[in-house]
Amino acid sequence: MDMIIFKKTWEDQFCFEVEIYAKANTIATCMKSYTTAESINMLADGIKKFAVTNNGEYLWENGEKGDHSTPFVSMDFRSIDKIGHIIIEIYMEIDDGASLDKHNCCFFVKTERGLLDRFENELRFLSHGDIGSTAILGIDGV
Repeated sequence: MDMIIFKKTWEDQFCFEVEIYAKANTIATCMKSYTTAESINMLADGIKKFAVTNNGEYLWENGEKGDHSTPFVSMDFRSIDKIGHIIIEIYMEIDDGASLDKHNCCFFVKTERGLLDRFENELRFLSHGDIGSTAILGIDGV
């Protein structure tokens, strides 16, 4: 089951930490990165606009690639047909002590429009929710 989970693990008045878990048939990975409510709301807004058009592409990026900032993550949403199937290319830097330039992964997560709508709503709650708040793209988080 392909899925993406965002979980808020820490926060202060300016930013918060999210743990991002992503899984496809051949890979599963987890990373932590710092972000802001504004960035998460931009992701939710972009998903909403993307879902309404049901075609095209939407790219969300958090951080900067490389060793000069918090681990970088990007999600590139693409429609693959007119009936609501979507593919997300996710790129994540893995903070395991080595260079973020060299320790990263990129893979596709498949989803559907209805699941994307629910994820967008959960992201809006996560952006202002308490520590432990989650946003899940997948069926019941399994």
